Amino acid sequence: MSISSPWDEQLDRIGLFGVHLFALFALFGTAVASVGLALFLLAFLLRFRGWRLLGRDPVAILCLLFALYLGLHMLVFYPIMPLGTAARDMVETGADWAKLTLLVPFAYWVGGDPNRTRRLLLLLLLGFTVGFLHKIDWDTFDATFFQTRFHNYLPASAFGMLAGLGTLGLITLRARFRGDSGSWFVCWTRMLLWGLLLAIAAEGLVLSHSRGAWLAFLIAALFLWLVPRESDRDAHAGRGGRIAAPLVFGTLLVLLVVAHWDRVQGRLYTGTLAVMQILDGNLDKVKPSPISSRLRVWRYGFEEWQQSPWFGLGASTSRHHIATSNRPALMTEDQQWLSHLHNTYLEILYQLGLVGLILLTALIWVLARGVVAEHRAGRIPRDLYRFLLATLIFVLVWNLFEYRAVRHDWRFFWIICAGIAYSFHLHTLLRGTQSHLQRSGQGPRP
Repeated sequence: MSISSPWDEQLDRIGLFGVHLFALFALFGTAVASVGLALFLLAFLLRFRGWRLLGRDPVAILCLLFALYLGLHMLVFYPIMPLGTAARDMVETGADWAKLTLLVPFAYWVGGDPNRTRRLLLLLLLGFTVGFLHKIDWDTFDATFFQTRFHNYLPASAFGMLAGLGTLGLITLRARFRGDSGSWFVCWTRMLLWGLLLAIAAEGLVLSHSRGAWLAFLIAALFLWLVPRESDRDAHAGRGGRIAAPLVFGTLLVLLVVAHWDRVQGRLYTGTLAVMQILDGNLDKVKPSPISSRLRVWRYGFEEWQQSPWFGLGASTSRHHIATSNRPALMTEDQQWLSHLHNTYLEILYQLGLVGLILLTALIWVLARGVVAEHRAGRIPRDLYRFLLATLIFVLVWNLFEYRAVRHDWRFFWIICAGIAYSFHLHTLLRGTQSHLQRSGQGPRP
């Protein structure tokens, strides 16, 4: 039997081209990224032959259950929603939630290949960096640009999250930038590129003014520092290598903070002052601020969710309910209604209920457990393992203060990172079943 037919080989090329195109434009150009997504999804549906295996895998089962739950959820809630914008938003948001399950086809094309994984992550970072630089109007570029906090590209909180994760990735995977080339010129060129990308990402993290991103980054960075790195590619550097990298980055971060100390200090001071006022008195009497507004909308969301704890109030409903709540406390400092609950976990409860939260929590737990198991089996390199766990910690903390799960930037980020995490287990599952190989006439990885 031949390894694969010409048609299969063409599908492999299309699928691999699609995931690389998707990774490069995920945070740069939504339209092109959508083309890449359509290519790798279509190629997966035509190429994949392990459906029975997938039907017994916990991740695939949870993705299917979540998609079915969303479908039934919309069928039940659509007739009772007010016609017009609210009903249309519910359907669109429900579909956006369902798109999170596209991590499965992405994982298939990643194929549990560490080199392909690192290449896709680099493309994601490059697309994000070019997208950010592309939004700068260089003809009128001056210090006032930083006061806009990147609203022409991404909201400050989302930009801070992506910049923080890019910084973590560059720190964790830095040994790969050195490469295996014996040429000092190539080595130094690669390291200069690494330093430039690190400086841009760290600068973006500081200038995002996102306190949630700062906190999430510090916790994830502490995790990276505490987790041992034996068997990592740069382990030969010994204790000196373990100290040098944090020292270099720490120096860079201190320089950035000092350079923008007035803005950083103001951001931290206003946050601390708001917390002290909240602790000293009634929350309703505290003047509007980002922190007090979050606490008020959290309280509102929790009270409303209790009306329907198991199934929630419908996808996207929080925004419409806040706008019609007639509660001035749920308005921003500039007298605009808050657009969401500023907490992903509370949003899931509010929109999809305990059932939705349980399904998503189970999915994340199974993904994380699979990463740990694959690493212990020696199939995930140490640097990727540390990056994936640090990413999980960062995102879990960041989601306490923000909500972008149904926005294109978050969906695309989730598909890539969750897909990479799942790809190693999926590759092992397909490779380890001889019957699947005989039916498909190929190895488990394109």
